[in-house]
Amino acid sequence: MAARDLGRAGTCGPELVAAVLRGDGRRRAGRDAGPDRRQFAAPGTVATFSWLGPGYRGRGLGTEMRAAVLHLAFAGLAAREAASEAFAGNHASSRVSRALGYEPNGTSWATRRGEPALMTRWKLTRDRWETTRRDNIELTGVRDCLPVLGL
Repeated sequence: MAARDLGRAGTCGPELVAAVLRGDGRRRAGRDAGPDRRQFAAPGTVATFSWLGPGYRGRGLGTEMRAAVLHLAFAGLAAREAASEAFAGNHASSRVSRALGYEPNGTSWATRRGEPALMTRWKLTRDRWETTRRDNIELTGVRDCLPVLGL
């Protein structure tokens, strides 16, 4: 999988993880996790979350990571739907979700620094992804991962 040759995908326990590496290829600048085999096989839904180091924010890397993971989920694994969440005040994360076609899908609560925090939920259906999908993301080796995901 490549998103402008910035990402690498691998397995980390039961989930797939795409990491954005610095130019030296050693340190992670961020990550985006995609399908979890415990939740994916039956309903075909992926839940993504991402993290990007402070020095790497605002460069479009978060959008690139998420686009690559969505391409893997929908084009490579035939997902039906993708879900994501962001803390209510995390406008940058919400902009990434909107830019990739996600639609608001309610709210939930989480704990942040020991305090209750409101989360905004996002949903992207396969049909909606088809209208915004990119054609410059290449998937390789997906077939070898299918048994790990129960597919």
